[in-house]
Amino acid sequence: MPVVTVLALVLAAQNPTDTTPSGPFIGTLPNKDVPMGAGVTVPGSKADVTSQTGTYGIGQAKPELAAQAEERKGDALKLADQVRKGAVVPAEFAPKLREAIDGDLTLWREQFGVSRDEYKTMRREWLAEKPARTASEWAVRRADWFAARDAWIASKK
Repeated sequence: MPVVTVLALVLAAQNPTDTTPSGPFIGTLPNKDVPMGAGVTVPGSKADVTSQTGTYGIGQAKPELAAQAEERKGDALKLADQVRKGAVVPAEFAPKLREAIDGDLTLWREQFGVSRDEYKTMRREWLAEKPARTASEWAVRRADWFAARDAWIASKK
C-alpha cells in the first residue's frame, strides 16, 4: 500500500475533536499536549520546562521523575546514616553502589535536562574509582552526591 494512502487512512480515522496524541501530527494537538522533544516549544506546553517549576522550584525537563529521585535519595541517606553509625556494607555491594550513583546521575540529567558536558563532568567526579573505595565508602559517597545535587538545584533557583 502506498505511503500516501496509509497517511490518508490515518487522517480519515482521526476524529477532529480527538485530543489524544496520535503521532507526528503536531498541528492536530492542543498546545498543552505537544510531546516533549518534538522540537516545538510553545509557552505553557510540556516542552516549555520554564513553565513547570515542580517539586524543586526550578524548571524540570521531566518533573514526573521527581518522586523516583526522592525515593532514591531517601534510600541513599538511610544507608549512609547506618554506615555513619557503624554499620558495614559487605564488600560485594561496592559495584552495585557505584552503579546506583551512576543511575542517580542519569536520573538527574534526565529530570533537569542537564547538558551533556555538565553531566560528563559530574559523572567523572562522582564515579572516580581512585582512590579505591569500600562499599561503605560508596554508600556515604552516594549520600554526598545527593547533597551536591541539592546544592546544584538551590543554585538554579
